[in-house]
Amino acid sequence: MGVVFGQVFSWLFVATPLWVSLCLLAAVGAMAWQLRAMVRRADRHARSIAHMDEWADSVDDLLKQMQGRAWRAPPPPPAQPRPAADARKWWQS
Repeated sequence: MGVVFGQVFSWLFVATPLWVSLCLLAAVGAMAWQLRAMVRRADRHARSIAHMDEWADSVDDLLKQMQGRAWRAPPPPPAQPRPAADARKWWQS
């Protein structure tokens, strides 16, 4: 009970009007174009993620280099006391 190629795919050899064939061909072409656009978008997204990963690695390397260094500037010196004349309100001058 073998299946012959012609029996399974006999629908491929049926005569169809030209407009039906062209519509099917256009639909297949549109699907191929959409697939190509989607693959290109996915590739750009993957490239963007790879660039972000490289950036994060470089930031991690810089942070590791900075761990031995001082993170902050030394605190400013204490403020000098102001003279009493400066402590008056503006309307008292």
